[in-house]
Amino acid sequence: MELLICLLLACLLGCVATCFLKRHHNKKIFALITTRLLPLLPSSAKPLPPLDMVGIAQTFEALSNEVNDLHLNNKLFQTILNHTEQPVLLYDPQDKNIVWLNQQLLDLINVSGKPEDWIKKTPIELFRITSALDYLDKTASSDEEIKIQANYSGHTLEIKGELLKIDQPFTFAAASQTKPIRLVLLKWNDITRDIRANESGRELIANVAHQLRTPLTSIKGYAETLLDGQALTQEDTKRFLNTILRNADRLNRLVNDVLFLARLDGTENFDKNALLKPASCISSAIEVVTEEAFKKGITITFEKNTAHEPVAIGNAHLFEQAVINLLDNAIKYSKKSDIIQITLDVVGNEAVIKIRDNGPGIPAETQARIFERFYRVDGDKNKTVQGTGLGLAIVNEVAKAHGGRVWVESILGQGATFYLTVPLKKQLHQ
Repeated sequence: MELLICLLLACLLGCVATCFLKRHHNKKIFALITTRLLPLLPSSAKPLPPLDMVGIAQTFEALSNEVNDLHLNNKLFQTILNHTEQPVLLYDPQDKNIVWLNQQLLDLINVSGKPEDWIKKTPIELFRITSALDYLDKTASSDEEIKIQANYSGHTLEIKGELLKIDQPFTFAAASQTKPIRLVLLKWNDITRDIRANESGRELIANVAHQLRTPLTSIKGYAETLLDGQALTQEDTKRFLNTILRNADRLNRLVNDVLFLARLDGTENFDKNALLKPASCISSAIEVVTEEAFKKGITITFEKNTAHEPVAIGNAHLFEQAVINLLDNAIKYSKKSDIIQITLDVVGNEAVIKIRDNGPGIPAETQARIFERFYRVDGDKNKTVQGTGLGLAIVNEVAKAHGGRVWVESILGQGATFYLTVPLKKQLHQ
């Protein structure tokens, strides 16, 4: 009778084990069953012990608690992965399939579906980065860790591979020793912006070094002449000193522009409560350049073609500096007694600033390049126009940081009109 009960118990335990294995796909549960319940079964080499029904009930209760804990830990593990900002993927090198991944990874590589849709699938079904796939193929027999850089879907990705060894908390009854579970963790980073920033930084350094060379050479040459003790007239001495001062001012402007460009990094995300009023920025910018315009007898007019003052979200100081640079550029290339016209309109969901001058105009073939750093339309021909070659580049960076645009329309010999836009705040809170 006891043997029959034991056999029925064994069958019951087998069914429970199979059911749990199918539901949870977890070797730990099977190990738990074999270590906790199989010792209760009678051994053929020994007399049958009396059944301890209380012990069996306690074991089933412990088994239930362990299964609940495993299920809870699994949910906790999935929650942690899903709320990890960094894209990650867990890979099983033995079964050669995906154990888990988070939504951030799917978004990064532009793959549809939910994370659970990709569990138990192979990595090559998810992505095709040869170096990463080769690494995963080797992890079944290698502990090597890697760092991969690859271009994928228009992005430069950095992928770090790390082998995880997790000790199993339970051992198989038939096993002489426990082997740790091996999983591979792939951590993904989009370093596209970092790569571009490094390239832009190297280019900027090279250009700045080139721009510094000319004024420094001039300052050094005139200073050495003054120190040589040569007999110079008072007029020559004054001319030399004015040249040194002019080049020192040029260096100062260049340094200030470079520092301003550096500050633009990280300003794309503005405080959602920071309001920017284009009309106020224009008025402030006019005040800044009034003295320079007065020296050339230039008149600046401002016409606001809006019933209400438009409001945007952004950094008012940066936007004002962009308007100052456009006005400064117009003053430099305008003739004496010219008029510079500024208008502010609202077109769709954008505030549009238009600044028109009567300068020499810009050739059509160079209009697309004038917003590049250190690019100058006239090259070295017009020595009377002082500038660093960064003013319009700053305007372009400010416009992009605010989600706006800047462009120019010009006919050679008929002046130029610059346009600067900024998206408006959708809901205005007065």
